[in-house]
Amino acid sequence: MGDQSIYKKRISELQRVMTQDHSDVDSLVLVNDESSGLPNARYLTGFTGSSCIIVVSQNKVSLLTDGRYMTQAREEVDPSVNILRV
Repeated sequence: MGDQSIYKKRISELQRVMTQDHSDVDSLVLVNDESSGLPNARYLTGFTGSSCIIVVSQNKVSLLTDGRYMTQAREEVDPSVNILRV
């Protein structure tokens, strides 16, 4: 597991922007598959698996992936992120 503090800061900053008065964003959905190279998933959470969906709301973050990546997600992603198998 890498240094999770940078990912927590990135998520916190995104959520802060989402909660500003002028923001109409309730949630953000990032879809990453094998062909995308996972730039958004890795940047935001540190997850390097080849398939996931990340849902960021104003107060919660969930990473959805299939069973192949559950162990990897638990090792790479901060425990504050809700990891779900789909």
